[in-house]
This record gives sequence, structure tokens and C-alpha cells, in this order.
Amino acid sequence: MTSPIVDVHPELFHYTNTDGLAGILKSQVLWATHTAYLNDASEFRIFQERLPEILKPAIKAGITELVGKSDANKVLIAQHGGIDEFVTKATPQTSAGMYEALLDFAEPFIASFCTAEPGPIAQHGLLSQWRGYGREGGYAIVFDTEKLGRLVEAEGQKWGYDLFGGDVVYSDDSADKIRLEFEAQFSDLASAMMEFLIAGGKSGPLEKTYPALIQCACRYKHWGFREEHEVRIIEIPPNDEIFAEQQRRGLATERKPRHHFMRDATLVPCIHLFEGITHYPDRLLPIKRIIVGPHRDKDERRRTTESLLQECQLSIPVMVSEIPYIGN
Repeated sequence: MTSPIVDVHPELFHYTNTDGLAGILKSQVLWATHTAYLNDASEFRIFQERLPEILKPAIKAGITELVGKSDANKVLIAQHGGIDEFVTKATPQTSAGMYEALLDFAEPFIASFCTAEPGPIAQHGLLSQWRGYGREGGYAIVFDTEKLGRLVEAEGQKWGYDLFGGDVVYSDDSADKIRLEFEAQFSDLASAMMEFLIAGGKSGPLEKTYPALIQCACRYKHWGFREEHEVRIIEIPPNDEIFAEQQRRGLATERKPRHHFMRDATLVPCIHLFEGITHYPDRLLPIKRIIVGPHRDKDERRRTTESLLQECQLSIPVMVSEIPYIGN
């Protein structure tokens, strides 16, 4: 995680149920879920809607340069209706092809957190999250962002795969905000696309677009989820082909284990973040406090949570949300 996240969000909130709370406290790891199994049906695909507008200027500049280099290129483009017409047709096709290749290439895993400004929400939690747990209640585990960031760095160093974090950017954010958030990635996409076109369509330059495209796709989400104010830790372990190449070069000897958990009779793939890094008693998850969600028996839940913490030999304050919501 980069320092601006720490500056803006000194705390991160992870909402979970009873089993999730007990699992995190006992194992001292967090689960990062495969993007195909998250609760957003458009996850990882929705950014494709933005991609043509990002690539179009670079495609036009590259085609213009190619036309200026060769009469044959000029005739070819003229046969397709000129530069503007060719670019209008080629841009969505290129975007779709890149995205399909990306989906085959990358399998991101995501651990999600919410943010809260200092005040009532930081003390009592988000009502929208408590509603998601209904009568079951729920818990918010509050993490120290800076210390969590150090664990993220250790995770990346241990396993040698791509790992990054950031605020989620929502689809109804202004074009200026989106461009500012993804300034470096947009620049990388444009320059790689120019290089690809000038190189005559060789695949090498196009492969340079994937790291930037992955970062954008993993941090971009439908506006309907805005109230979550989400921050993500995103892990992209190498696929079979890349890992085999890393082994061949002596860059990797061990592969990060993949796990599964059951949800609605479906096995969901996940990765255990900080597995082998966090451990009792001297390197624990940086949990600052636990908030017990609204519930008819919230005081009893506070007592059982404190009992669980004693069992795990953890000293963590337990708060009770005072939001008067009792479920459906």
C-alpha cells in the first residue's frame, strides 16, 4: 500500500460474520477471494467500458504516424474510410481483444475493506454493511493501515508476485477524477499501444499493457457499490505458464498455496494473505478494535467476543455499535 492511502485512511474496516471473525482471530490470516466469486456481477469486466476512450487517442496517433511513413499504408487506410473512420472501428475491437486476453492471462484475488472518517461511523460502523448481515448481526474488524501495509510488502517479498492496494474508483466518478487516479496506468496503456502499432502489430509491446490494465480493472467498480467506500488489497499470483517460466529462470521455487471455502454449496477459490508471515505471539494482524454490529443480543455478543479473544490470548478492545438496527 502506498503512503497516500495511509494518510487518507489510517484505519480500514473489514466486515464479517461470526465464523469469519473467529477464523481471522484464530488463523491470523485474511482471505482474498477470486474476482469471479465476488458479489459484483460486473467485477473485473466493467472497466472495459472505459478502455476505448483511453486507447482511441493513442490508436489515432499511431495510425497517423504509420500513414505518414508509407504510401501503401495511406492507401490501405483510405480504403477503410480514412483515419477517423478506421480508428472508430478499430478501437472497440482492439479493446475487446485486449480484455479477453487479460481475462485469460490474470486471476486476481481481492481482499476488501471499507473506510470511515473519524466520527460516528468509525465508532459504530456502516449501516449499509450491518444491513447485509440482517438478523445475523455482524462484526467490523478495524485494522491499522500502516501496519497492514508492512504486511502487504512482506507478502510480496515472500512470494514474488504482483501485489498492490488502493481505493476503489467508481464508475460515476468524474472523468477528471478517474484520469487523475489512473494517470500512470493510462500513460502506460497509451505508450504501449503506440509502440504496438508502430511495430506493425507485434505482440511484445501489447503485453506491456497488461500490468496497467489489471490495476485499473481491479480498482474500478460499478457506482452502485459506492456507499461501501472500499479499499482493496489485490494479489495476482502467476498463472501456470508464468510460474513455469519463473522456475526455469530460477526466480521462483515455491508457489503460493490456493485454498477454497464453501459459500452457498459452491467451492470458492481464495488465497490466505500473510500465511507464514503472521503468527502467534509476536507478529499478529494489526487489529485495533472490534465492533459488534447491531443485534438484539449485542451485549451478549460482546461478551462472547471477549471470551474468544481470551481463548486466542489476544488483547483487543471490543466496542458495541449503538446504531438501532435489529435486522429484517
